[in-house]
Amino acid sequence: MEVYKYRGGTEHTFERDLDALENNYFWAPTYSELNDPCETLIIADTFKNQTNSLKNYSI
Repeated sequence: MEVYKYRGGTEHTFERDLDALENNYFWAPTYSELNDPCETLIIADTFKNQTNSLKNYSI
């Protein structure tokens, strides 16, 4: 799977994203940190079911 991450150009953002690459994790903002209220829609039951099904594939 390929994931594309758009980011700003500040030193803080660069360090955060570099740390994520070096330590093998994916950083994403919380809902309250998004600049567009339409960027996310989470249906709790669907999200929970999908998350639980992904646990079967974890390494």
